[in-house]
Amino acid sequence: MHQDYLHIFAKGQPDLNWESAEVRKEIHESALRFWFKKGIDGFRVDTCDIYSKDPELQDTKVSPRTAPFGDPQTAIENGPRIHEYWQAIRKQVLDDFGDPLMVGEMSLSSFENTLKFIGREPRELSMVFDFAYARLGKRDPSCMPIPNAQQVGYMNNLHTILILTGSLKQRLL
Repeated sequence: MHQDYLHIFAKGQPDLNWESAEVRKEIHESALRFWFKKGIDGFRVDTCDIYSKDPELQDTKVSPRTAPFGDPQTAIENGPRIHEYWQAIRKQVLDDFGDPLMVGEMSLSSFENTLKFIGREPRELSMVFDFAYARLGKRDPSCMPIPNAQQVGYMNNLHTILILTGSLKQRLL
């Protein structure tokens, strides 16, 4: 029998099915609680905005960044349940350990989406960073050229997010 599975990154790294309550429970227990009980102060969370996906996983439009393939970001980023998942992690795990530092990594996230993860209410993550800013203008087809970044407002977002991160830093100290 032939079976397919979703992998966003390496072929040998199947994507976890966050739609499954059993999978979420295992993540809460065997990943998060396990390490918090050992005394860690927080986590750096890879790709924190892609755990909930478009349930249909429809074909996506080709973009200049991904040509000749469809741009997967619209199907995998900020899915319909992403904030439900993070708020559950906050209430069911993180709150039991005080206020651990949770640093989420995102990619090409809009300013509005970023604020949903790091706003005061409802609490989700402590702070985020976006590799897209670090890679702006590099000579790599997967990187966004600076003129395109200016067009979609990433340069203004970077400045605002840096200001917000400074105020978060004061809150954490």
